[in-house]
Amino acid sequence: MSAARRTGARLMAQLAHTYTRKELAALFALVRAYDDEELLAAVEPTKSAPKSAQDTLLQDVRTILHPILARSAEKADLLIEHMTTAEGASPTHPIPKGIAHALRTLRKSFSDEEIRAGARGLIAKLARSHSSRETVV
Repeated sequence: MSAARRTGARLMAQLAHTYTRKELAALFALVRAYDDEELLAAVEPTKSAPKSAQDTLLQDVRTILHPILARSAEKADLLIEHMTTAEGASPTHPIPKGIAHALRTLRKSFSDEEIRAGARGLIAKLARSHSSRETVV
């Protein structure tokens, strides 16, 4: 028995354990009815839908906040606190589970551009307050 036949026999044995006789008969009928290109096209994974515009804000904010060495929940908490104190409101907000949760909370009060600017402002504020350089006043 050739190597190809042994491989085929092994594959058929695995299929026999996985599917019923009726399902195998239907599968073999489909294989006989269509050519290889049509069968391969049918089992190829479908392309995912393009990402929505909301995902770009999330990706942008994650990229902006990347230099902060903290968990995403801590980054999100810092961002919400920074945005609400900059607005003058009291920071009474639930503790966010992550950046996406924080963005959903912030979108109720701010536009996407304001959120991006707030993230950049947070990075600048942290850079100023934790800089090793001494400033002369």
